[in-house]
Amino acid sequence: MKVTQSYSTVAAKVALVSMAVAMPLAVSAQGTVNVYGRLNAGVDNYSAKGAAIGAAGEIRGTTRVFDALSRIGFRGTEQLTSDLSAVFQIEGGFNVDNGGSTTQGGQPNPSASGIASRTTFVGLTSKTMGSLRFGRQDAYWITYPHAHTALSYTHVGPEFLVDAASGLVTIPLARQNNTIQYSSPKLNGFSTDINYSTGSESATAERDRAYAIKLHYDSGPFSVSYDYGRYDSLPAATGPVAGRDKIAHRVAGSYAYATGSRIGVLVTRLKNNNVAPIAAIAGGFVGVRAGDNLALTSVALNWEHTINQFQLFGGYGRTGDVESSCGCLRDTRSSIVTLGLRYNLSKRTGVYVDYGQIRNERNNYLDWTIGGLSSATGPGGSLTAASAGADPRIVGMGIMHSF
Repeated sequence: MKVTQSYSTVAAKVALVSMAVAMPLAVSAQGTVNVYGRLNAGVDNYSAKGAAIGAAGEIRGTTRVFDALSRIGFRGTEQLTSDLSAVFQIEGGFNVDNGGSTTQGGQPNPSASGIASRTTFVGLTSKTMGSLRFGRQDAYWITYPHAHTALSYTHVGPEFLVDAASGLVTIPLARQNNTIQYSSPKLNGFSTDINYSTGSESATAERDRAYAIKLHYDSGPFSVSYDYGRYDSLPAATGPVAGRDKIAHRVAGSYAYATGSRIGVLVTRLKNNNVAPIAAIAGGFVGVRAGDNLALTSVALNWEHTINQFQLFGGYGRTGDVESSCGCLRDTRSSIVTLGLRYNLSKRTGVYVDYGQIRNERNNYLDWTIGGLSSATGPGGSLTAASAGADPRIVGMGIMHSF
């Protein structure tokens, strides 16, 4: 009797637990939520030697345990009709090496500051009409397949040059707050993304705005794209903010010549208008006048090749001289070389070694800023004019695990 009663009690508990489990499953039958992420860390050595003013502008070399773009995210969909679905993504970055939210140089890193610090949005998507999303989103940014070495496989790549967030002339926007994004459905290989950012939400803050558009075409092993980005500083009581009016054009193409093997080329044209002044430094940087207009053209090549579990990567890029409305800037070219080898232990885990060298002429200071990889302590975690002419270098090894 006791056995029967015990069995009945257990059966009742099992039934209740089964109902409790079944109920939320039934409710969420039309929706899915996936957890995903990446941890990318290792040890490397960073240096920036050869500054025009000598040792005072150099970083002689520091060995670091680094983090490169680690993140965790939640991505979900709910099917509303046969054609329409609700979509969302919440993605946050973090530093594996120290648990903090700074660059390797200790400066604030907005993309590693916790939940929703990376691409985060909510929206609707239609198979026939495309998708409309609101949030913090990638607007003007290199995307696969043209160049993705640092983004997906190691921690240095040629995109540090063509999508420069440091140096004399910089990109207008990348991952942007307060963004409305429309993505079209693909039609005969063609698709487009259109972005508009409303800038600050405060009634008392400066009111900026940003735009970006991507035109993309895929056909078999070929892929081409055009990107346009613009950031405008709107007039306020004191006039436009110096250094905030920026325009960018980028044309890119790639060819997949074998499975896991591809070569790509990127050409970028950047313009920074009404720039803020940069003081000259005795024996070093020549200086920039207030209100000057600067422009820069850069070209980069990106290569990857897969042999069984091995992946080889290479990149090369260079810029022309910075063009200025005053015609007073000289010796402002930069170049970049990257090499990497990755061994895939599984589909989700790989180990790698890589090397990256940036060479700046005496009046430029391009640096490894994407992902906060520079050990420099300037704004945004990059070199400043005081280090003009320095040549940042990274040699490292790491492990990347995706889930």
